Amino acid sequence: MTTTAPAKPELDESFADRVGILFRELELAIKWDRPSILLAIYSSGYVAADAQAQLASRLRELNQTVTAHVVSGEDSADVPLRLSEHPANATTVYYVTNLQWGGGADNLNAYRALNHRREYFVDYRIRAVFWLTEKEAIALPRHAPYFWAFRHRVVEFVEPPTPEQIAPVAQAAAWRDFEDRTLREDTGAKIALREALLHDLPEGDETLAARADLLYTLAGLYWAKNDYQKSVE
Repeated sequence: MTTTAPAKPELDESFADRVGILFRELELAIKWDRPSILLAIYSSGYVAADAQAQLASRLRELNQTVTAHVVSGEDSADVPLRLSEHPANATTVYYVTNLQWGGGADNLNAYRALNHRREYFVDYRIRAVFWLTEKEAIALPRHAPYFWAFRHRVVEFVEPPTPEQIAPVAQAAAWRDFEDRTLREDTGAKIALREALLHDLPEGDETLAARADLLYTLAGLYWAKNDYQKSVE
């Protein structure tokens, strides 16, 4: 089967319009009790976090709960199976992230699971938004072509972040899932998120607090991973 990478983005629509496209697709799926597979491609974690927050706020108006499924290795790679086991699919929209951390010798197990169990989304009427980096968006049709054919809509958020999006998102993300009881869970994925946000964080007084929070929580996560040298740094 021949597959192609996603087309170049068309950013004529506003940010709010593109969030609205995702919302309307999910609204119709909820109304008609059908599955929905949406792909949201992004280049900046700050832009993605803003879009996720805005979409979640609108979904709450429909009495829908947003549940994150973060792929972080073998245990979480089989996304269709894990989502099908959730007891409240009728009132849940899933945010799936980090497909590139899918486990296996080549880290492709998440793509394989999507390809092999794609029909679970139909059978269990699963509604999910896959938040994909541009690298993951290129890999998805290549490694999961049958799942790619199942998709309902692709929306792109590939513009650079605005100053208003950066600092509050970075600070909120720094402390996400940092509680003592979850500190040693999905540590690699948590570190990758904070490292990416730190890399894209511009220098300046307005981002100083966010930078401090990211560094502080990174130190704790490296410590939880027993990488003490990195933690000290």
